[in-house]
Amino acid sequence: MTTSKATPFLKSAVIIASVVLAVCTCFVSAGCQSQSKTVRVGVRTDVPGMSSMDTQTGEFSGYEIDLANELFRRIYSNDVNVVFIGVSGDTRESMLDNGSIDALIACYTITDDRQEKYNISQPYHTASAKIMVNRSSGYASVSDLDGRTIGVLENSTSAAALQEYAQSKGVTVFPNEYETYLQIKDSLSNDLIAGFCTDDVILAGYLDDDTVLLPDSFAQQQYGIATRKDDTELAASIDDVLAVMESDGTIATLEQKWASSSS
Repeated sequence: MTTSKATPFLKSAVIIASVVLAVCTCFVSAGCQSQSKTVRVGVRTDVPGMSSMDTQTGEFSGYEIDLANELFRRIYSNDVNVVFIGVSGDTRESMLDNGSIDALIACYTITDDRQEKYNISQPYHTASAKIMVNRSSGYASVSDLDGRTIGVLENSTSAAALQEYAQSKGVTVFPNEYETYLQIKDSLSNDLIAGFCTDDVILAGYLDDDTVLLPDSFAQQQYGIATRKDDTELAASIDDVLAVMESDGTIATLEQKWASSSS
């Protein structure tokens, strides 16, 4: 019997084909770890205790950061890379609209108008609006702010809530919008405005020895996670996992952790 001269070539071809197949299989296999899901989350950079960014390291921390990490870890069974992207009151919706972020977790109050534009989850936090003033001002309530200018965040619900509450007390105030909370606090510190109005949990991160919160509390706000209307699967997953995190005590534990750190 003679041996074909093509045999070595065929053996080499089989070996090469086997290697190529193994490489291709790796790329599509769940066992290859390079295909983890990336979720881009829009968050605030200037709300200590909720979501703030260290300007030196670029790292984010706060209740909403921990909430997002745990939420998406559960949704994607640990196989996820959560990327945090800073947003402002002016940019948060446009960044969601244009696809720069996949979800918005940024002290975003649930309103009827917003629910018409986006999928918004069940609430993960409830806050109330309050007013911060300089201790040296002597202001004791909203009644002392008649005719005064109060700083609020642009495109937020604070301006309307403040005016409605002030009118109920027979007082007229003038909301002045700012791009960031830091800008409002600086204006208050320099006596350019009489007060700083937003949700209590946000003001807690800016309270210092020179400022106090007025006893007035109004306009209860609930925060939700926003996604685009066409991201129905993601929205459903967020709601399902938030419900579990609520029932198993995770949300309460995270809230307590960051409330303690801010006190």
